[in-house]
Amino acid sequence: MLDVTFMDNIIQKLPHILTTKIGFPQLPFEKFLEFQVKRSVKQLILQPIDMISVSILANNPVWEENLTAFSQGAPFRITGRTADYPPEKLFSAPCMQESDAVWIPEMTNHSIEAAILALRHSRHVLLGFPIVDFPQQANQLVNLAREAHVDVQIGHHDRFHPAFRAVQEMLHKPQFIRLSHEKQDLMMSGNDRVFLQHIIHDVDSILALVPEPLKKVQAHLSKITSDIGRVFDIRLEFHNGTVANINLSNLGLSEKRELEVIDYEQVFKVDLIKGESWVHKYCDSKPEKSLLWPTKGLLGMGTVKVDEESLTRECVSFFQRKANNHKPLASIEDGYEALRITEIILKKIGVYSP
Repeated sequence: MLDVTFMDNIIQKLPHILTTKIGFPQLPFEKFLEFQVKRSVKQLILQPIDMISVSILANNPVWEENLTAFSQGAPFRITGRTADYPPEKLFSAPCMQESDAVWIPEMTNHSIEAAILALRHSRHVLLGFPIVDFPQQANQLVNLAREAHVDVQIGHHDRFHPAFRAVQEMLHKPQFIRLSHEKQDLMMSGNDRVFLQHIIHDVDSILALVPEPLKKVQAHLSKITSDIGRVFDIRLEFHNGTVANINLSNLGLSEKRELEVIDYEQVFKVDLIKGESWVHKYCDSKPEKSLLWPTKGLLGMGTVKVDEESLTRECVSFFQRKANNHKPLASIEDGYEALRITEIILKKIGVYSP
């Protein structure tokens, strides 16, 4: 057992030992400790950040220009850009050989083949497009990422938007979630891929708000006027008791995508088209409405618009989170779970399944 008295004696004699035997300046012990702490902090601040090197796989040089604009002071460095060559030629490019991660901002002829090759070379992969664009290869990417102990980020854009994240970070115990979605292009009869695209994004948004195992899935499809009008009603029940309803319809007069979350003490609302979110707090039965996003005086994403800037911000977020030992906001595992649940939904209502 440690002798406390002995340790106290050592601590009391430490200033004398340091000044006479080792040659430290003769300072009062408190001043000496303050000096040591300041020096340690200074060394920590001046210590270079462990940068992640990233190469870009894209035909358009604008992607390298955009990422360069965000690189100052960021925890990454760009090794260069290569065009969409066949996979056997990709890793002959110096920028690919020198990188720790590969950013593929948009779908090209060899995007998924390149992603698979990058994972086999133990590179992180950042995809700017959603998992619905490569459902057949999704499981393979999940397995390769696990084997290589690297991350794959995908373009599920709701998870990155500040309006959505503002609600996500404030949730305490969501009890009920309602997502109302009206989309005009569902008028096209037989365009089953459109159903997959919309449902998977809605399901993924729910999963981002409820990080609990799913217990039960119910789904119903109503068809009106020879399959032109369609209404999807989807119910997701989670093991923690949370229930989520998704209503996807083409019967509305305008496009709408709105989220309502009934939490333990408050109600959140998100307009996923305008990119706005609010919280309604109930005090003495009187609701108080507060705007969460956009925040006054801050520059950023005002609408949920997927463009070059928003995709570049998603890329940058990967490195910022990696520097803090956090997982990507939209990982391949998250996307694959949304894809799996969407397949269950589509099978239940007899619609296309990938």
